[in-house]
Amino acid sequence: MSTRELKRAGVLARVKAATLSLRSAAALMEVSYRQAKRIYRRYRQKGAAGLKHRSAGRVSNRATTRKIRTRVLALVREKYGGEVGARFGPTLAAEHLASEDDVTVDHDTLRRWLLAAGLWSRARKRSPHRRRRERKAHFGELVQMDGSFHLWFDGRAPASCLLTLVDDATGKTVGRFGAQETIWAAVEVLRAWIDRYGIRIIPASSPQAKGRIERNHGTQQDRLVKKLRRKGIADLDTANAFLDTAYWGEHNERFAHAPASPDDFHVARPRGLRLDTVFRLEERRTVSNDWVVRYDNRLLQLERQSGHPPARGTVLVCEGADGQIEIRYRDRVMRWTDIVSATPLRPPAATAKPPRRPGERPAVVRCAHRSLETTERFPQLPQASSSIR
Repeated sequence: MSTRELKRAGVLARVKAATLSLRSAAALMEVSYRQAKRIYRRYRQKGAAGLKHRSAGRVSNRATTRKIRTRVLALVREKYGGEVGARFGPTLAAEHLASEDDVTVDHDTLRRWLLAAGLWSRARKRSPHRRRRERKAHFGELVQMDGSFHLWFDGRAPASCLLTLVDDATGKTVGRFGAQETIWAAVEVLRAWIDRYGIRIIPASSPQAKGRIERNHGTQQDRLVKKLRRKGIADLDTANAFLDTAYWGEHNERFAHAPASPDDFHVARPRGLRLDTVFRLEERRTVSNDWVVRYDNRLLQLERQSGHPPARGTVLVCEGADGQIEIRYRDRVMRWTDIVSATPLRPPAATAKPPRRPGERPAVVRCAHRSLETTERFPQLPQASSSIR
């Protein structure tokens, strides 16, 4: 019996004992006087058991048939079950039952069935109490970016990195797979977001500051891994095509929500700005006296382009994602040629140096603005210089 029914039994027992009027009992039970008379009649006939709801213990008229329940559990065992961590949760299993097997069942109903059949259990870990930060109110006010290394392909391919961007206000997500969490992989994802929305970045350097995207990683490591398994995808290119054409649209439609404010805080890209000039590596280098710039173990020979040579001056070396290099001096693009690969700064550890013979001395070779010493077998000559420029 429910708590309300037990309370009514106690009230009606007082009426039967003539210590309480039926009208007062109606007020205590919060029913009308006529309804109180009907309830009291059942109590006199059957006692407290007569107060039990007559539908208790009956099968609901809206209940799913046993045949459908048996079929659903069989499909879960066959396609969506398995060990803890590999099996589908009730919500995800309900989605795939509807899309792949044409069986519609509510995820709460499926959860009860799986628990009763021993196909699902979830142990919740208690954690210290923390107050969750409120979401930003505007779309684009805060976009978080992070990479997650995981066995996304369930052992069908090596571990890879999923780089994702998550809008804090709406939960909209965009991401791509990469073999490593490189700067160019991050640039590719960021450019995709800017092309679509624009952006404003607030850096965060701790997991606590990136709680929204850290929780998003947990969602993807469960749902995305299982969807890739169902599709039989085991390589990065196919996986990225699946993300762009199907997964993110479905994911955002299901999980994203409207922001608290309708204002969009994304800033439009300035007209005429080429993203290739923004997303590139830039490093300042000093030009040697012979107009050579050393960069990435290469010697880049500048060509004379004005009456004011930049020797000992500073130039900006820019490298794009495709490896193309541009050298700028006082905001002008300089012409250059790759004359020779630079000699490694240190010889390999396995290379043994021959013993120096009497009369030999090390020759100092200066390349660009850096120098290295190598031992060459030159005879010692009077007045001979050992510096090669």
